[in-house]
Amino acid sequence: MLVVRAGRANAAPLDEAAERYRPYVIKGIGEALAGARDLRGRIAAKDIAGARKAWISARAGWERSEVFTA
Repeated sequence: MLVVRAGRANAAPLDEAAERYRPYVIKGIGEALAGARDLRGRIAAKDIAGARKAWISARAGWERSEVFTA
């Protein structure tokens, strides 16, 4: 019973902290999605150099947000 109460007492600060990270998560996912779409377009256009840059862009956004999306 004591453990349950302690868990509930700590939930509010955890929820507040998660809400503070929400904009970063949304931004990272958006960057990853935009980079992936750019990558797909560049591959279709056979633009290998551009595809490499798009992959790096997509990967950077994913790396920033993968902790939250996993």
